Amino acid sequence: MKDTVWPSRRDGFDVLIHGIDPAAVRPSPDARARLRAELGIGDDEVLSLTVANLRHNKDYPNLLRAAVNASGREPRLRFAAVGQGPLVDDMAVLHGTLGLGDRFQFLGFRRDVHDLMAAADVFTLASAHEGLPVAVMEAFAAGLPVVATKVGGLPQQVTDGVEGRLVPAGDSTALADALVTLAADEGLRERMGAAARERATAYDIRHAVAAQESRYATLVGRD
Repeated sequence: MKDTVWPSRRDGFDVLIHGIDPAAVRPSPDARARLRAELGIGDDEVLSLTVANLRHNKDYPNLLRAAVNASGREPRLRFAAVGQGPLVDDMAVLHGTLGLGDRFQFLGFRRDVHDLMAAADVFTLASAHEGLPVAVMEAFAAGLPVVATKVGGLPQQVTDGVEGRLVPAGDSTALADALVTLAADEGLRERMGAAARERATAYDIRHAVAAQESRYATLVGRD
């Protein structure tokens, strides 16, 4: 098991995380085949999944432009996004303007996110601003390599070149480059996915609860 980095201390403050329940994020046994068939994803295609509400901080325009670039260079790349929000109509217009067609599917609100993660090959987050996304923790648990922007707490979650790739925020070309690299190299995806699954042990809810209890006990002991 890889040593957890949580909690971490910054400027006199401890950073604690929510954590995830590994059992709760386990997909259905038939999830990959069933969901890929539902989405029309072929066995030889590479599916990038995003789970993020359609809000400004998630920078969907960056993701959509990267999808145009990447899928133009690597035709096997397909994209799906789970989420809803105030920008749904704007993103539908941009999707049409960019001519993405069925290469990029907006799935709206879904209750089967963990099954969708099992159907995916890469998890992508193109955010302009972030905290510590639970979706990335869950993607790690699913064994997905993560392509994400280098913002907020993401560099603490994703080690560039280990569990995935980090790129500058707002740089759709760099995002596309990372996606094309992963799409073209199944071995790289497998290695990064294995590292991601190992990293997920650091986010086990039991560790998170123990850390929080320890901090509360310390604070009570100071009174």
